[in-house]
Amino acid sequence: MSAFLDIDEILISVSPGETRAALLAGGRLVELIVARESHRSLLGNVYLGRLSKPAPGANAAFVELGEARAGFLSREDAKGLCDARGALLARAPSEGEAVLVQLTQDAFGRKGPRVTGTIALAGHWLVLTPTRHGIAVSRKIADVEARRKLEGLLAPELAAGEGLVVRTAAATADGAALAGELVRLRERWRKLLALAAGALAPALLHTEGDVIEQVLRDHGGPALKRVLCDRREAATRAAEILARQGSGRRLEVALHQGPSALFAEYQIDEQIAAALEPVAPLPSGGSLAIGTLEALSAIDVNTARQTGSASAGDARLAVNLEAAGEVARQVRLRNLAGLIVVDFVHMDGAAERARVADALANAFAGDPAGVQLAGFTSLGLFELTRRRLREPLSEALAERCAVCGGEGRHLSAATVAYEVLRAVERTALVRPAGRIRVVAAAAVIAALEGEAKAARQRLEGQLAGPLVLSAGPGYRHEQYDIVTGAAASA
Repeated sequence: MSAFLDIDEILISVSPGETRAALLAGGRLVELIVARESHRSLLGNVYLGRLSKPAPGANAAFVELGEARAGFLSREDAKGLCDARGALLARAPSEGEAVLVQLTQDAFGRKGPRVTGTIALAGHWLVLTPTRHGIAVSRKIADVEARRKLEGLLAPELAAGEGLVVRTAAATADGAALAGELVRLRERWRKLLALAAGALAPALLHTEGDVIEQVLRDHGGPALKRVLCDRREAATRAAEILARQGSGRRLEVALHQGPSALFAEYQIDEQIAAALEPVAPLPSGGSLAIGTLEALSAIDVNTARQTGSASAGDARLAVNLEAAGEVARQVRLRNLAGLIVVDFVHMDGAAERARVADALANAFAGDPAGVQLAGFTSLGLFELTRRRLREPLSEALAERCAVCGGEGRHLSAATVAYEVLRAVERTALVRPAGRIRVVAAAAVIAALEGEAKAARQRLEGQLAGPLVLSAGPGYRHEQYDIVTGAAASA
């Protein structure tokens, strides 16, 4: 198993209007989760939806959720549809009928959210599928005896038609803990059905917990050693959540109080900036050139060494094996999805290609999004697909640059606006009295007065007075100044 995909440290930074969680392995950023009040994720929400018209030519239907956009329900995902009582439909649903659905992919760009009829209620150790029978054990629990033991413990507990997914973290849990979580998940299902019985479709029935709870539930695996937060309230909440999980492991929950911001102290900001660049360096001196389109991502492996001669075969293989691990990290970090094609440095033999394919499979084994490896094509390209959960990191944090014709990217105005609020908060700690002026590009000022307005106003409630916002002529998109003292009132 590739060690860098096993999350051993989580950094949680809470700032006005935004919470960011950095998932690390060996000090390197593997995944960044950004939750903004102005743009909440609906992933995992359960709805009593209403079927609307079928999608033309797509062998699918739309489901009204009561949100801004209807959910897309494929024919495959419609197989587990239930009515408002939680009973499986024995026939094809009709237009206007109320059904239970769960959101499995957030909307992004021109694509609306995706939903499924198979409800899955997640806990730390188990995922309850109340209408789909069977037990599936995480592939990361490789020990055959451990898998059999877990199946033996849980199979007698299942009710008719009920199913479970046993998560990786369950490898460290005892029978009593697993049974207790199963009881809690069943109670969640009962409450959900009770709400559905009195609701008029479309209606929201269940939401996932806040981002701190979701991160610790989904990524608090056996390898996790430390959770570091930059707010006391966040550290207290993290400790409570971990205590409730009752893993029995020694797990440090600490409060960061250094002079530098948490993400700056641990070079997370640098790693985020690098993840927005089109080229990712390899330790050997080679690189990955990463390009993305709406339906395809392409990764080209380049080597800094001369590998044209026959004697360089071992060097080419070494670069490709090194690249395989970094491909998996970059795909997860950038949240690439859909069809992904990797062009490795040319290899002559099938044995070398098999070793690289095995290295990729090993590196992707810890990816929670689910990856299917198709293998090498006749042209020597490696194809894989990855399920999309959230929007790509480049879409979440950046936007296309109009100055360069739309080919390049820079941080979005909203991303810079939240960065400004963090900077203002740090400045106010040093100079708690007096006015503060923000000078920034016009688009950033507009974001502070628009998308980030609620977060800005909440921060102003903690300051001596409202922020003075000024659009700076000639300010570059990511440039801003925090002005204090007499100059702030000028």
